[in-house]
Amino acid sequence: MTHDQMKETIACQVCGKPGGLSLDACHASIGKKNPLCNEYSKCRIAEKSEPQFNYAFSEVDKNIFLKACPGSGKTELVGLKTAYEMKRWNKEVGGIAVLTFTNNAADVINERVSQFAGIEKIKYPHFIGTLDSWLHSYIAHPFGHILTKYKGQDGDHSIRVVTENETGGWLNAYKMQTSYSYYKKDNRGNIIYRNGKPIIISMPLYANNISCDYMSDEWDIRKPGSTKNDSIKVSEYY
Repeated sequence: MTHDQMKETIACQVCGKPGGLSLDACHASIGKKNPLCNEYSKCRIAEKSEPQFNYAFSEVDKNIFLKACPGSGKTELVGLKTAYEMKRWNKEVGGIAVLTFTNNAADVINERVSQFAGIEKIKYPHFIGTLDSWLHSYIAHPFGHILTKYKGQDGDHSIRVVTENETGGWLNAYKMQTSYSYYKKDNRGNIIYRNGKPIIISMPLYANNISCDYMSDEWDIRKPGSTKNDSIKVSEYY
């Protein structure tokens, strides 16, 4: 295909441009109401170069390496390629997976794909996110019980993460011999007194309330009374 033919194909397939309308005319009319283009002075498809379109039209089941300098539009192009493949996806089994190393990168690509594809949220069978979140969602959760022999609850075999807010009775098995205590405070952070003495609240310490900071080789505990993930070094507390 020529450069112009590639522009036309992508614009019709991804953006839904009418066949008899030029890119400039589409941007001047339909584009004003389209979140993809309404904040841009020019059609976002028209500005793409031929090498960029070659990447967008590359076969999805073949390996390809995209290399470009910072700020050259790599994320934009990945979003366009993903939207194009999702729009023409007709397989009954499988989907498109875009895996990143950071949540920030996943959010940006998600935004680009949503703009190009004209959809609010990427849904199954397609996936955009970090590598570890994909492993959790598509490998560990549905199949982890095969290895762990976890029987599940009411047919649900998904993995549950034990957080510092867990209060289940089963945590008694992980109760530490050492407890921690803190002064009771009012909504303004002032210590509450009774009979001239500060009220001290003693709380049990469970295994899910402690963690090890491998950088400093010190143990941290969740701050007593904290409703967030605030922690304090054991050496500072005791």
